[in-house]
Amino acid sequence: PEIFYNDEKNLIKTLISKVDYISVRDYLSKDKLSNCGVEGEIHVYPDSVLSISQFYSKEYLKEILLNFIPDNFVDTEYIVFHANAAYSKEDRKKSAEELIKIKNKFNYEIILQPIGYALNDMEAIEEIYSYFPDEFFLFSKKLSPIELLALIAYSKAYIGASLHGCITANSYGVPGIVCNCAQYSKFEGYFQHLNLTSYVVEKPENINEVLEGQLNIDISKKIREL
Repeated sequence: PEIFYNDEKNLIKTLISKVDYISVRDYLSKDKLSNCGVEGEIHVYPDSVLSISQFYSKEYLKEILLNFIPDNFVDTEYIVFHANAAYSKEDRKKSAEELIKIKNKFNYEIILQPIGYALNDMEAIEEIYSYFPDEFFLFSKKLSPIELLALIAYSKAYIGASLHGCITANSYGVPGIVCNCAQYSKFEGYFQHLNLTSYVVEKPENINEVLEGQLNIDISKKIREL
């Protein structure tokens, strides 16, 4: 997700020259390789996680969801929010404040959910939860990958720092907003495919103002047009 420095470029060019076929997931990645002097065709295809809904249907995931989600959430509209170690203390506080605004505006419940349990997601999530523990929901147990799929697939929107969390949501027709606190280009690269780069926000305080626009977009149509 970061640029190659000058002393790395020759190494990258040499390594790639040994590859018979190369494919990257966005045009920004292609440009980075081209800037290293990589010759030959560089194919560009969206991240393969975008096809996850072809392997696990929403009908199948519904059964999974009903096995772990609390009874009072079964018929409740909710948003999944994710944060990780890239969120500063100020980012976490702002996230909590914006989520309360979203909850009051749209009447959605807010589920705070780690994506990578080994990547210090929980530390950031628990701090956000601590600001409004009576307003947010946080699972006390770790969810399996298939449970995470089900949770996101049946949400009204995904908001967070995980590219694959957003792509998973989009695969099931669920709107997604990425908060790019880490300033990685991979997020913009993905949304370029969908012509929706305005839905990558750099600060948590911007998520509220862009969510309504995302809710009005047929993301499934955007994906079919790729």
